[in-house]
Amino acid sequence: MKVYRYGLALVLTAVLASPALALTVDVCTDPSTDFRLDDIDGNNTLSAGDGISAVGIIVVGGAIPQGGVASCSQVAGAKIGTFFAQGRVTAGLPNAAPDDVAYVDWHLEFPTLGGIDTTGLVKATPTYSQAITGATGRVGSAQGQALVQVLGAGGFQIRMIIPATDGLDLLVNFEAELSGLQEVPPVDTRAGGHATLTLNADNTLTYLVTTFGPITAFAAHIHPAPAGVNGPILFPLEGGTREWFGTTPPLTPEQLAALINGGLYVNAHTEAHPGGEIRGQIGFVGD
Repeated sequence: MKVYRYGLALVLTAVLASPALALTVDVCTDPSTDFRLDDIDGNNTLSAGDGISAVGIIVVGGAIPQGGVASCSQVAGAKIGTFFAQGRVTAGLPNAAPDDVAYVDWHLEFPTLGGIDTTGLVKATPTYSQAITGATGRVGSAQGQALVQVLGAGGFQIRMIIPATDGLDLLVNFEAELSGLQEVPPVDTRAGGHATLTLNADNTLTYLVTTFGPITAFAAHIHPAPAGVNGPILFPLEGGTREWFGTTPPLTPEQLAALINGGLYVNAHTEAHPGGEIRGQIGFVGD
């Protein structure tokens, strides 16, 4: 049995280390309220030299279907960040290409991950690229050209595929350190635990949860709630009484947003503490 578990741990380690080389996010801006035109020539339309600025929300990739959504409020539950844009209209300039619209600087701000800056031309084409000029925090490995795919609403809804340098993962590996102090209310225990999770291409989570110290848990689960708040059971975990391993069903866009925003936690339940003896908030760990 020990050999089997050791072999399984090696398999899980290989799965958890499998690379995903890009971060995919969708961006939604409401052109009626969140877009501004600095109409320098007063003709009330996009003209060469006009300034433009916009704000929007960033949601998990795939939350916006091809063709777009009628309102950004439809995908607000999958929000993971905020989008800012500013630039100038290039359409109509003597040396502009026929499909050039504007030259813009974009900033993508993720509260739990960091920030990404891009610059380049907005094109009147289904796809175009933006050069990544800087990245900070846990997405600091983003480099190169971000691919932009227009989803709908005249280009105000887009998908961005952001590559990482050197083949590093951008948003795959997550961990949680379990302790009694994180329980609500806190539990006085010498037990602890560790969880390692990977986000797979099909939006499932492969997990390995181990406990240590004086603890024998009858169940472990993933729950949705931020730190300091108790939440219902989202996914029962397979295994016990000191180790759990397996793969969850696919996460919905809202559940993916909760994962990225630090809104999911792992809990291990014991007879002495049926509401949970040790808990750990799941967080992105970078590369």
